[in-house]
Amino acid sequence: MAVAPFSDGTPAASQWPIPPFHFFDYEITIPLGMAGTYMYHSHVGFQAVSAMGALIISEARPNSPPYAYDEERTIILQDVFSRNDSSIEAGLVGAPFVFSGETGMLLVNGKGGGTKNGTECKAELSVIDVEPGKTYRLRFIGATAMSFVKLAVEGHSEFMVIEADGYIFPSLPTF
Repeated sequence: MAVAPFSDGTPAASQWPIPPFHFFDYEITIPLGMAGTYMYHSHVGFQAVSAMGALIISEARPNSPPYAYDEERTIILQDVFSRNDSSIEAGLVGAPFVFSGETGMLLVNGKGGGTKNGTECKAELSVIDVEPGKTYRLRFIGATAMSFVKLAVEGHSEFMVIEADGYIFPSLPTF
């Protein structure tokens, strides 16, 4: 969804940088038919791994959703590195190139577990509460910077994909 390309890009290349302690109002007009799940993120350095969030565009007619469901959940997946953003960025743009290293852990809605330097992390894991018999709309946002994530929903007989990256499927794939 390119609604304001002059405001979506690298500072000093497609827009002026936003100075520290200042703000920028990002006003967008969403064309009809573009409702769905999107995300926003920083284009400065390696900040995209932390300066991001969900952007949910609702239908113009909120009382008539395109698919029937009882409740919805938004699930954001992020990767976490043991080094800080500026150190990782310096390696990725450096000559010679210095790989950032593997992801230390994955976060689900800001919570996660994994290992850090071989030591198990005992952080609280994210729980997505659901009730039997209800139909849920799950909005997944893959906000990882350098990780490819596979996701599974366990113990359910039907899982229908209704949209991906702003594209509504004309015939719905069921898994």
